[in-house]
Amino acid sequence: MARRWLPVMTVKLFTYNGNGSATHSNSKFRPHIGKPAQPGTVTFFPDKLYDVQLFENDDGTRAVRFQEVIEYQADDNIADDISQSALKPVGQVVQMKHADKGDIDDDIPF
Repeated sequence: MARRWLPVMTVKLFTYNGNGSATHSNSKFRPHIGKPAQPGTVTFFPDKLYDVQLFENDDGTRAVRFQEVIEYQADDNIADDISQSALKPVGQVVQMKHADKGDIDDDIPF
């Protein structure tokens, strides 16, 4: 079973100096979806898995990224793990060249 992560949204949080225990906040957040980002509605479904990550940016802000985890059945294909669309054809050529070689470990003499 293989996994891929589909970006849902990223929220940028700024240093918060107000009352309370929060260290960062974003009181003017509006969800944007897609590229280029357009205002939209974000929905989380109870039957799907999500990956949530927190990043510290160079300017002192933080970002929270939400990604949907998609599990799928896959063969060992080099091109499947290439995320840059311009390099996918390169991965496919390499996969075709090495697909007929069988198990690589067969030639190891130990």
